[in-house]
Amino acid sequence: IVINSGKGQGRKLFIAHWINNHIKHSHKSYKDVIIPIFVTAGTGKLTSNYLIYQIITRIRDIFNFRRKVDLAEEKIRTNFYYWLDLASRKIQKHNYFDGDLMIIIEGIDNICDNDRNTETSLKFWLPQKIPKRVKMIIGLNNESYNVKFLKELKSNFVFLKSNNNSKHKIFNTHSLKNSLVVI
Repeated sequence: IVINSGKGQGRKLFIAHWINNHIKHSHKSYKDVIIPIFVTAGTGKLTSNYLIYQIITRIRDIFNFRRKVDLAEEKIRTNFYYWLDLASRKIQKHNYFDGDLMIIIEGIDNICDNDRNTETSLKFWLPQKIPKRVKMIIGLNNESYNVKFLKELKSNFVFLKSNNNSKHKIFNTHSLKNSLVVI
């Protein structure tokens, strides 16, 4: 799923609210394992290799895999699908576990190439096929050149357009509102 919006539409707030509601209202015996990454909330430029490394190490910790992560630049990209598939197979192996692995990457269009300091092309590192029991939600800006690639993959798009009233309503109903600061 691709959450597509313009700047200032409250995408981070929408995704945080969705995660909270998804966990709270899930009817599964074992809740989905969610790995959220908010690229635009961080400081500095994030590279695709570092993002993949973050996801893989979280998968490794959550599913208690003992394998080491190969940090070579090409290996980390090519092994991304392998790690997703490994998690998928472990989930499927346990018949009692009805949850899925959900990876949420908000602001994927802010991931930059090291050498050019420009938006990275998703076709070089994002798996074009996602294993069973793994779901991926991506948030990006309308102006990203990766929108075309994601449409070619036949991704499901959700177009987010909000106003200040809707953002404030979500903010005021969010269970973590006391720990959030309005700027």
